Amino acid sequence: MAAGINVSVEENLRSAVARLESRSKGVIAKSAARALNRAATSVRSAAVKEIRKRYLIKPAALRKQIKIVKARASRLTAEVVATGRRIPLFAFSARKVRGGVSVNVTGSRKIVRGVFLATMPDGRRGVFERTGEFGRRGNPRLEKIAELFSLSITQAFRQRSILRALRRVASTRFIAEFEREIRFRSGG
Repeated sequence: MAAGINVSVEENLRSAVARLESRSKGVIAKSAARALNRAATSVRSAAVKEIRKRYLIKPAALRKQIKIVKARASRLTAEVVATGRRIPLFAFSARKVRGGVSVNVTGSRKIVRGVFLATMPDGRRGVFERTGEFGRRGNPRLEKIAELFSLSITQAFRQRSILRALRRVASTRFIAEFEREIRFRSGG
């Protein structure tokens, strides 16, 4: 007597297809999120380079004011956000000279008269000027000072040449990173 085995693969096949479809959706979403985050990091680096072509500012001062809001698989949007704070004048290679401070904003040094370099009690260094407002009892040693600032990063971002370069970097970098992530996550 021959023993027969009857195996139904239809149910197993349906569940396998459903698992593959759900897995591929997860692979695509995770790959897209990772590619967006890498592209955003590249855009921040490109922004620092482009702004430095026009303004001679220290890269660390720029990076500190450009934030990245990362993408997730559930929210496929990455943002590169420039904060509106103005850049301290000290970030432009400030040096003490006779009668003031020399700064290099756009490639040629300018002397700002009547200001001085100082280190605050919290360790922060900056270019300061006296405000003319005295503290207690008119004591000149208690005179108030104010830090001097230059342009903000948002002003630099608004320039067309910089925006054009950043859009170009974002699109090319995202495509390359997305393809690489898909190959990596799919095992190919």
